[in-house]
Amino acid sequence: MKDINVFIDRLKEKYAPVLLDRVEKLFASDDLAVKCEMATELLITLPFEIVSDYHEWGFEDIKAGGRERLYKDREGHNGMSGKAVASHYDPAAPKTADERFDYFKGITIVFPYMLMAGHHRWLFEGVEGAKDYNDFMAKFKDVSCAKYEPLLKAAYEGKADLCETYKAQAAEHPFDLLKNYYNWVNE
Repeated sequence: MKDINVFIDRLKEKYAPVLLDRVEKLFASDDLAVKCEMATELLITLPFEIVSDYHEWGFEDIKAGGRERLYKDREGHNGMSGKAVASHYDPAAPKTADERFDYFKGITIVFPYMLMAGHHRWLFEGVEGAKDYNDFMAKFKDVSCAKYEPLLKAAYEGKADLCETYKAQAAEHPFDLLKNYYNWVNE
């Protein structure tokens, strides 16, 4: 078995600075176009890039073509989610703090699990005895929600800095999920 810890460290070195930079730009700008661009990168483009690198490292020997499949999936997701992301930054139709919290909780905490669910289905399609991804979700999603949701809620309630909260989550959550998934698949 490959050393997932070493790979995740390299993945973090490559992507965490980019993620943190985009969070900074998202919160620093008052320009709606910049906010939408940064949110799209954070919530759509970069997660698919990270999982593509991850697939090539850990799963290409199981099923080739993961990057291409993920890029195709990303196009569809971008088409579905781009307007929803932009709507949260539209001053003409402001969202309440609760609406923003619910949406971003879903897309930052839960969406990475959904992304991996689609990838898992594709990766193990037709494989006899493949593990059921629902078992992975049952074991790890609620743990992630319990860890990150209170931090995000506190930030939306003004009890913590929202930018710093997003940065902390972006630098940790996707990488923990990938490590947990790899270990779960290989246990």
